[in-house]
Order: sequence, then structure tokens, then C-alpha cells
Amino acid sequence: MPGPWLPGTSHRRGFRTGQRTVQDWQTRAGQHCEQSQQHLVEQPRDLGQVQADDMRSKMQGGFAWLAMAMQVSTRLWLGATLSTHRNLTLIEALIQRVRTCTLCRPLLFATDGLQAYVHAIRAVFREPVPTGRRGHPRLRPWDGIYITQVVKQYAIDSRFIPRLRLTAPSAVRCEPVLGGNWSLALWSGITTATRHTG
Repeated sequence: MPGPWLPGTSHRRGFRTGQRTVQDWQTRAGQHCEQSQQHLVEQPRDLGQVQADDMRSKMQGGFAWLAMAMQVSTRLWLGATLSTHRNLTLIEALIQRVRTCTLCRPLLFATDGLQAYVHAIRAVFREPVPTGRRGHPRLRPWDGIYITQVVKQYAIDSRFIPRLRLTAPSAVRCEPVLGGNWSLALWSGITTATRHTG
């Protein structure tokens, strides 16, 4: 879909219409997609396992970071966020979208080695503890939130060697979330890491 970064002549040649008309089409299409996302995807469900990833994308005049997440079992696209910086703000906005889509159930995240994922997940997946007192209640983390990260390491001959880092109380408590299939979480994490290789 052409965007406002294309010159006016491209709009007229491709669509035989004015630039403002095409920009209006793009705006309305974006609004329709956002409404569809909110109505069909951003509904609480038992996600089980979520893979989060980010990539550096080239655009006119510079680069931008695109962070995205999907449910592993169904490949359901949960959402994405865009920023010129790969930082905690970008990742936290993505994790907020994931929380909108999930029930308070055991949940496993598979990401690369960026520590911002750990900080964002721990910050977002919290709930207030009612005390009956005035003021903001204390926030406690959700039970059953696990994070598996694949950290990239390279040998002397430049071979990629994945190293799994699991942020969880214990492997035994994480087992029900994986359904006994640790390779699925490991492979999701390796796929995430290798996207940035090279």
C-alpha cells in the first residue's frame, strides 16, 4: 500500500488520483486494521507460550526498530510496536499489547538476549494487592510467568552457538507451561536469535 513517503507523481501514475486521496485511503485502512485488531485479537485468552522478537528495518531517511509478538501454538499475531530506538520503552509497549490479549494463566515468553524483555515483562505483568487503605496499592507479579532467552555466542570460527537462559523459579514448575516439550521453547528462542545473525 503506497504511503505518504511516495512522491505525488507516483500516486497519480499508479492510481490516477491525487496524493491526498491515496493518503486518505491509507488512513482509513489503518483505522480499520486497528479496530479489527482490538475486536478479534486483543481479547483475553490462554496464550500458553509467546514468542517476542524485534528487528531493525530500513526506511527513508534512517532506520527504525519493529518489535512484535505472536502466540507460538497458533501463530496468532498479537501486535507490534515501532520506534527509532531499541530500548525499554519499545519493548514495554509491546508487552503491554501482549497483556491485553492474555488471561491470568501460566505464560512462557521466548525472546532473544535483550535484558529489556525481562524488565518489561516483570513490570507489566503485575496486579494490585487490595489493602483497604488509602493510596496506591502494592503491586505483585503474576504467578507462572516464565522467560526463556537464547543468548548468541560465537566460536573462534564464527559459528553460532546458542545458549539458553531460563528465568523461572524451577524447571519443574515450568514444565506444565511447556506441556513436556522443552524443545519447542528452545527452538522458538533460537529462531528469534538467528534472525539477527549476520
